Amino acid sequence: MLAGWTAPREPEAAAVQAEEVHGPYLLMMRTLGRRTGELHQAFAKPSGDSAFDPEPIQRRHVRAWGARVRADLLATLKLLRRHRALVLESLHAECESLFEARKRLVDHIATLAGGVPSAVKTRYHGDYHLGQVLLAENDFIIVDFEGEPARPVQERRAKHSPLRDVAGMLRSFDYAAQAVLKRFAADGGEDASLLGRLVEVWERSAKDAFLAGYKAGIEGCPSYPNVPDHARALLDLFTLEKALYELRYELENRPEWIDIPLRGLLRVVREDAREVSKAPEDQ
Repeated sequence: MLAGWTAPREPEAAAVQAEEVHGPYLLMMRTLGRRTGELHQAFAKPSGDSAFDPEPIQRRHVRAWGARVRADLLATLKLLRRHRALVLESLHAECESLFEARKRLVDHIATLAGGVPSAVKTRYHGDYHLGQVLLAENDFIIVDFEGEPARPVQERRAKHSPLRDVAGMLRSFDYAAQAVLKRFAADGGEDASLLGRLVEVWERSAKDAFLAGYKAGIEGCPSYPNVPDHARALLDLFTLEKALYELRYELENRPEWIDIPLRGLLRVVREDAREVSKAPEDQ
């Protein structure tokens, strides 16, 4: 990730130089976003097969998605309390912050699931992340369409908003960024704060490039809500859903990795708090 980079003294200068170094990579992320949009375009084409034909998203669907994420939140908090002994002491304060944010997150989920987007639900990848794409001659091949292995087959075949795939990829960028920092810390690396700033720039830039490519690839597709706020709400809802799943997975399989989804969830809380604080000024 840092090939060709030499550490400048000021973090701001480091951020600028990092963006310059990652230019070719960001072009590839834009391509990946476009290919993802084109994949979802293909899923949205009527085929005459009821198992694959798109269906309009109705209010009951969005309410059910919101109810599921709310149930995931409560189950995740319960699991986190039960496995508290496995959590590193350095993360206890952040765990408490998440417990304290329970009501805020419940309200946030209700807000995100409060609209009815004008869009269709379709089949989708279902387990989409950086490990499911192969780089081939400056382009990408998307693989492994069986969906999330831990979920029942019937659920993996169910139609949903393909923005669930987009949420999975965005969370994958977060994991890639944080894994670098964890490895750097484990190796006893110095200048962790400077590297953290560089990683933050990379993550934000990669996500922006991916989303820009996705918007280009998905343009005109009936599965993409035609109201930007509706698209954003669904994407935020599914990103939260994915982070909750990740936290449960790490608690049960790799407790030393829970910091990544935990901090991702706390970032949602902080961002929601900022939005709430700005709301009166916007009215």
